[in-house]
Amino acid sequence: MQGVFFRKYTMEKAIQLGLSGIVRNLQDGKVEILAKGESHATDSLLSWCETGSPLSQVSSVSSKVIDGVDLPWPFEIAY
Repeated sequence: MQGVFFRKYTMEKAIQLGLSGIVRNLQDGKVEILAKGESHATDSLLSWCETGSPLSQVSSVSSKVIDGVDLPWPFEIAY
């Protein structure tokens, strides 16, 4: 979902949860989120993504665990 401030709201939620990482738009119109932190915090962000920002219409959410990735602190929007 693009054009509904999804990345901004995602960044705010991730910072609130104490996560490091990035959120970025992909060329196919999807949004990619890479997040690192306590499992309860990443689970909360994943649950939040099912609804997303106030204007977003989320059609699906998927996740996978990737080990050994260094992510920026604090969480940021990648362009």
